[in-house]
Amino acid sequence: MFRKSTSLVSTSALVMALVGPVAAPLAAQPQECLGHDLNDPALSIPMNAPAHTWTLYNLGPGAIVIRTSAGQILPGPAPSSEPEPVPFSGETGTSYAIALAGPGLTIVYICPGL
Repeated sequence: MFRKSTSLVSTSALVMALVGPVAAPLAAQPQECLGHDLNDPALSIPMNAPAHTWTLYNLGPGAIVIRTSAGQILPGPAPSSEPEPVPFSGETGTSYAIALAGPGLTIVYICPGL
């Protein structure tokens, strides 16, 4: 169910070198979760889903926020070594991205749907 995008980059690069370009190598399949390492508050991970609903997991230790295209900063799921799924529903027409709340690092999983 979970897949880390950092490992996808190296796998996709290897496949691309051997057989040519791969369409959307980091795109999640329906109901598939993608994991991301966050280590810089200036970087953000876009949350893309046609229904604007996600389930989020924060493995910690860093705190995360959800940034909106409207300029709002919303609280993200609390860090936990045994994270509980946190549902998040967005508004149509608004883009969302996950980022660190401050200095630190964390691993976050973004799953399409609730």
